[in-house]
Amino acid sequence: MTKTIRAAAIIAGFCLLLPSAGCRYNDAFEPNDTYETATPVMAGVEILATVGQDNPDVFSIEAPAGKTIIFKLSHRGHEDCPEFTVQGPNETTLYQEQHGFCGDPPWMAETQAKGVLVSGKRGSGYELRIPAGEAGKYYLRIQERKQADNLFSYSWDYSLTALIE
Repeated sequence: MTKTIRAAAIIAGFCLLLPSAGCRYNDAFEPNDTYETATPVMAGVEILATVGQDNPDVFSIEAPAGKTIIFKLSHRGHEDCPEFTVQGPNETTLYQEQHGFCGDPPWMAETQAKGVLVSGKRGSGYELRIPAGEAGKYYLRIQERKQADNLFSYSWDYSLTALIE
């Protein structure tokens, strides 16, 4: 127990002295780690958030059938190695990337429904276009990918704007 407390104190002190070393803090949307605790977003309203490797972010938006949901994400700082999953009504997975490491090629989809388009690049931003085949709630799950040399958990600061066209 004493070793655990010492280790925690050393890491906390290290984070205070060198916050760029991977020590990150939760954003205002926590807890939003599951589909049940997803943060609702409104179309056209930008939000600023932080996602960590062991602390995914989940957002939801209501969409009518026949429209396209567009999730636009912009890089605001830190590692920028996100992995995306999109679920539609009835827990239907519309897009899911293969779980991997930051150095892996992006857009290696494990699941990609017809009409789903994903674009962008690290350091600038990403766009996910999701056709709403039926009316209901759609979810975007963002997870920071692992680094091969992790000592600390990494995170990504981003902005998210959802649109419905």
